[in-house]
Amino acid sequence: MQFKKKYKKVMISLIVSLTVIISGGIYVGYQYGPNFNFYLVPPTPKRDAMLAFNKISSTGIYIANQAQKNRLKKFVMIFQISIPTKKFTHC
Repeated sequence: MQFKKKYKKVMISLIVSLTVIISGGIYVGYQYGPNFNFYLVPPTPKRDAMLAFNKISSTGIYIANQAQKNRLKKFVMIFQISIPTKKFTHC
């Protein structure tokens, strides 16, 4: 009788532990996977644009052409997203 109670507690703790580990892995893959071109599900156009802007802002790509700036503004208006406002100093 006592063996079954102990076995049941071990099984419950094992299931809870595996659930936490798997859900944590899914969360990490969803949040940080795009940095390594790893997607659990294909991104929506809005999420894809946000990921692109995050990559642009982190690498400090500079847009010198006015036509490119206008195109970027239209793209932002279409998807209703905000562009990060970090300022970079280029070496």
